[in-house]
Amino acid sequence: MLPLAVPLVQVWVGSQRKQHRFSGNARPLNDTEHEVFSPFFSSGVLEKTSLSEVAELSNPWFYPALRRFGIEPPLDISYAGGITFDDTIVIARHGQVPVRDWHPLLFHELVHVVQYTTLGRNAFIDRYLRCLVATGMDYHQNPFERQAYALQNRFESAPHIAFSVEAEVRNFE
Repeated sequence: MLPLAVPLVQVWVGSQRKQHRFSGNARPLNDTEHEVFSPFFSSGVLEKTSLSEVAELSNPWFYPALRRFGIEPPLDISYAGGITFDDTIVIARHGQVPVRDWHPLLFHELVHVVQYTTLGRNAFIDRYLRCLVATGMDYHQNPFERQAYALQNRFESAPHIAFSVEAEVRNFE
């Protein structure tokens, strides 16, 4: 499955980034978000990140084809609160995350922006999927998600104590 999935996901991520980033709905992070996240992320990361809000997230277009081949897709993205496509974060409005509580979710997704930046889009996708397969398709055991949740928890428990997410991600390698 992996040799087939990696290029499909790479194409999907690229098309989703383009669709959401240039949809007219995307925006740069606002002043408040810059203020909240600047103790943790470089200005380069914050400046290049776009944020788009949608009614709900959609699963990849190739999921039905996987099912026809008897392969159950690994993640149901339609239930997620947000997803990152390289430097573009997409947040779903379907009620899971009230706007006032976006900071932890945005922090988590910004960690993924840094992971993409550190590895490069295609290498990140390849390694993310390999880790997903290695963990038995357990999203929460994927090392990239574990790191994002750990850093998010660190941010939530002590938002006044600055640390460099970029350094943490580089040290993870």
